[in-house]
Amino acid sequence: MDFNEFRNIDPDLNIYNGSQRITPLLTPQEIQQTLLDFSFSIIHLNCRSIVNKMNDLRILTNYLQPHIIGVTETWLKLNDENLINLQGYTFLHIARKTGRGGGVGIFISNVFEYSTVRFSSVVSTFEFMLIKIKCKNKTYLLCVVYRPPCSDTKLFISEFADLMSEITVLSNSLFVFGDFNIDYLTSTSNSYSHHFYSTMYSYHLYPTIFSSTRITSSSSTLIDNIFTNHSLIDSFSAVVSYDFSDHLPILFSLPGHKETEIYRTQVTKRLINEVTVNRFLNDLRSVGWTNVLSACMENDVSLAYTMFLDIYCGIFDSSFPNIETTNAVRRFKKDWMSAGLLKMVEKKSKLYKKLLKKPSEGVRREFVHFRNNFKRKKNDAIRTYYSTKFSSCIGDSRKIWSTINSIINK
Repeated sequence: MDFNEFRNIDPDLNIYNGSQRITPLLTPQEIQQTLLDFSFSIIHLNCRSIVNKMNDLRILTNYLQPHIIGVTETWLKLNDENLINLQGYTFLHIARKTGRGGGVGIFISNVFEYSTVRFSSVVSTFEFMLIKIKCKNKTYLLCVVYRPPCSDTKLFISEFADLMSEITVLSNSLFVFGDFNIDYLTSTSNSYSHHFYSTMYSYHLYPTIFSSTRITSSSSTLIDNIFTNHSLIDSFSAVVSYDFSDHLPILFSLPGHKETEIYRTQVTKRLINEVTVNRFLNDLRSVGWTNVLSACMENDVSLAYTMFLDIYCGIFDSSFPNIETTNAVRRFKKDWMSAGLLKMVEKKSKLYKKLLKKPSEGVRREFVHFRNNFKRKKNDAIRTYYSTKFSSCIGDSRKIWSTINSIINK
């Protein structure tokens, strides 16, 4: 056997065969259609305070509809998790024990059963949470991690290796995700980065993100990642063009597992496109209206209307037939979110992607102006909607509390 043949069978050299090695930067709208073929997905978000970003999270979730959302730097204090509610998910959180900032949490889709996993050892260099989830015959172990950039890197790698040695034996479907503040892009030149990723490889945990997750005017680093020991064949990952914080959201998806499907909904809708519209207009122009006009001349308005409606509806039904299709779009469940605002969300994501790919002062100004305009219109819509709601509740305490609960999504 020559060396080239050996390369083809060596698992260490071929771990990424059948999977992505370049992670695309995509808008939520671009990812939405791709996820139709993937039925289990995880996203990670570095929040830098989650409380004031819940509406942004709801918008993002509306497009991506992930099963698992890992959040770091929530900046929540003990018991503050009661302030966080996302429809369709259960939120679990561990606050930083001392000092400000930090905090890690996981939103779990309600299609899963879950249980927390306790870890006895005390760590000083990072925060983490372990959750086991189950849906029918599928079980996954989840670990969300946040390492502050000021913590000792060498000690972190040692403590983290101890954690991995204990949890990797618990599941062959393990996902470790978060903000590690160790740049993958320097793993060939920085000894700490090389040591950290070598440690992960030694536990058969492989990164799924290979493009920058934090981009500034002066730097571009890959410090957020999703590791797994699960097979990567036919998997999908992406960096999400969405200005949630100074870190970009990241996503990883596995194919299959149809029993946990939450994306696809069979719907019936009319086939309306340029071809069918032209057919409809041509049929309307060519149809004979003699009988309708005759009924009008005889002052039989009811008969004329019935005959007109029968002809019109017949042409409409034949021109625009009903078709069965898969609907991947879940309507945004907040009544203040209009179709116009959703279009602004899509444009904002495209502008942000343009800024990240080809930064320039002109593009930056265009994005900032549009983002600020969107925020202003969004806040005005929220304010107007709830002002009207509360005005209609005057004198009715039950309605008032119902409105308050709807604001916090309870």
